[in-house]
Amino acid sequence: MTKSELVDAYIRGEMDRRGFITKLTAMGVSATAAAAYAVSFAQNAAASPARNPAGFVARGQDTDEEYGTAFIIELIEAAINALLEAVNAIVETLDELFASFTSDDLVAEGFDATDFTLLQTIREQIDEQLEALNAFLVTATGSGARNAFQARTYSTLAQTPEDSLQEILTELSEEFARLVGLVAAVAPALESGEGRQLVANIGLVSARQAALVSDLAGVDPIPSAFEVPIDPASPQPNG
Repeated sequence: MTKSELVDAYIRGEMDRRGFITKLTAMGVSATAAAAYAVSFAQNAAASPARNPAGFVARGQDTDEEYGTAFIIELIEAAINALLEAVNAIVETLDELFASFTSDDLVAEGFDATDFTLLQTIREQIDEQLEALNAFLVTATGSGARNAFQARTYSTLAQTPEDSLQEILTELSEEFARLVGLVAAVAPALESGEGRQLVANIGLVSARQAALVSDLAGVDPIPSAFEVPIDPASPQPNG
């Protein structure tokens, strides 16, 4: 029995809470997480085929190959914080770029002056995303982000560039790729409709931003037809 089948059986009332937790832990899920799932999925039981003629079954993501993803989001706080950390990494890299290079520097490197303006626009949009993500986290869990995610001025950074423009753009491209992959994993797994909409919206915008940044970095802006989800529990690169 896959985790998907196990959850479906529990929601349909074919398995009691104790049996559900026992089988879930046997599949490698922690006892704490299994207990949390038991409570969460019990609340969705009203949507089961036995009570809903349309046959809708509410369930989280799992390792069933049918879905192509391999993540159960144990804690909404951990998932949103993973997104916040990824977005904050982008902020730090953009701030390094703006502190180290001017529009004229980009033109001297062969870019258009409008490219600098577009990067500034991305930075401004990201501040709005950070605020929205943190606000949702506070509403959903009663706590804010683990770290302080605040807008910073470029002047707080050293004016002497530590990396070349190409290195910064390449790093930025990789960070955007991670963010989009995280969104692909987190958005479908969020129980809150508000959360799914927020994260999916950020993901759509981030995907467009990622394509632009990758193009500037000389990286393929559309590397594949489908996005590969990234486990929120995976370590942050260089972190």
